[in-house]
Amino acid sequence: MQTNLWFGTTERGSVAVENYVFDQDVARRALFTMVILHEYPLSIVDHHGFRKFVSALQPLFKMGTRNTIRRDILHFYEGEKRKARIFLQRTNCRVAITTDLWTADNQKRGYMAVTGHFINDSWTLKSCILR
Repeated sequence: MQTNLWFGTTERGSVAVENYVFDQDVARRALFTMVILHEYPLSIVDHHGFRKFVSALQPLFKMGTRNTIRRDILHFYEGEKRKARIFLQRTNCRVAITTDLWTADNQKRGYMAVTGHFINDSWTLKSCILR
């Protein structure tokens, strides 16, 4: 049995060689992060070519359904929203609230985002979606 190796870099910039162990949860997190960052449709997990590609990269990965990805994204969103609320409760600054409205072309549905903007202690403008 041959072990898989993972090549990473340390904080000092040197190369570290470690044993690689596949983690389904890390792979699922990477998948829903990719969908969020690039605004891919949830149906990408149903595309035959995408499934074939993922299987070629890592045969151990069990591809979920679009509902699984949706549930993962919503769970991630709730966690991030909780972190933002805790952060805003602890900060001692004023928050400007803005809204953004748009309509999805293909579904004819309206959406609204509520964003909080504030300047942190380092005088850096920060924004977070509140709803």
